[in-house]
Amino acid sequence: MKTRISRELRNIEGLTHNLPKMCEGHKCRVEHGHSYWVEVFIEGEVDEDGLCAGVDTADIEMIWKGIHPILDHAGSMNQIPGLSNPTTEVFTKWLWDRFSSVFYENNMIDLLGVRVKEGYWSHCVVEGRPRPMGP
Repeated sequence: MKTRISRELRNIEGLTHNLPKMCEGHKCRVEHGHSYWVEVFIEGEVDEDGLCAGVDTADIEMIWKGIHPILDHAGSMNQIPGLSNPTTEVFTKWLWDRFSSVFYENNMIDLLGVRVKEGYWSHCVVEGRPRPMGP
């Protein structure tokens, strides 16, 4: 029986960015910041130890510890490779690619989705199955 679990990760406070592709006069075209919350969803069979394919949610946290420093104290998100126009959709996909590549490389379990909440009201979810990151 497949089991799905998730881990909500430490939030990202005040990461600044602008959205250069928005129309003139749009409020997001100027540098601004958000608080983001990230949640990762995985799926697998429960093993004899009672874990989802042998993966504890703390393992997701360990992957996050490799990604978070790229974002922490980054200044503007726009300066991070792959995030020159960091909409929530682009940012969520960027995170998906990083989690997906680690799960894929380690032949771990299925990554079902990554959700990024931008403030209280808005969120984006990228769903799928892991595959290696492209060039």
